[in-house]
Amino acid sequence: MTGSRIKTVRAIVVTCAAIAMMLILYQWIDNRLGRTDYYTGFTLLAASIGLMTLSMRKKLIVLPLGTVAVWQQVHQYLGLFSLATFVMHAGFPVRGILEMALSVIFVLISLSGIVGWYINKTTPKKLLAAGKSVLREDIATMRRSIAQQAYHIALSAAGKIESATLADHYTQKLSDFFSRRRSIAYCIIPNGSSRRELLHGLEKVSRYLGPEGRSSKQTLSELVIAKDDLDYQWAMQIRLRSWVIFHVSLVWSFFILVAYHIYLVYQFQGG
Repeated sequence: MTGSRIKTVRAIVVTCAAIAMMLILYQWIDNRLGRTDYYTGFTLLAASIGLMTLSMRKKLIVLPLGTVAVWQQVHQYLGLFSLATFVMHAGFPVRGILEMALSVIFVLISLSGIVGWYINKTTPKKLLAAGKSVLREDIATMRRSIAQQAYHIALSAAGKIESATLADHYTQKLSDFFSRRRSIAYCIIPNGSSRRELLHGLEKVSRYLGPEGRSSKQTLSELVIAKDDLDYQWAMQIRLRSWVIFHVSLVWSFFILVAYHIYLVYQFQGG
């Protein structure tokens, strides 16, 4: 067993032990007619605040507080502990509009956390496979440059008999690809289907071209690949950024409702 797997097993064991301890203490308090809702509620609040420290750690990169990767792992297992604590605190079935709203938001946070774990784990490898990493702010400029190169190639081909077919093909099949952004569906699930289709189309046109036309076709194929790689990087970065905004929005909504929930609990107790 590798070192990383050993660490993972240890983390899972510690998490399960913490959940088991929670259950034992919950039962002990319940047997003595204690306030189990206070116990689980404040434990959940403390765990939720602990989960928020990951975003704070990412902003304090200059401080020697350990690597972000370690904090990310702690965040994941603390999230599992929080989920178990929430189940104990909320009970089943959930009653009350506020309690149901809190439950729905917490479940959405948990699901988005799982999705975020997958995105954060797979995105770096996928971006590396798409070539040299490009900043999101630079992608639009590079797209325009590629589109202009493709247009000038097509314009030059239109004036020559041996490559006129290539100019027609550009107008019919490639112009939109070079000038437009990808769809929302592509951002959600980036894929290479359009790339393969466009490259296959260029290969079919090759039989109607002369030597100079085939050279221009090869350059267009390279531009298609370059544009597709940029689109892929843009989609992956947008997907990651959108997930962060969605997840953080859910978290802050949850804390606002939790504060209101605590306020109502103490108001009811005081009444």
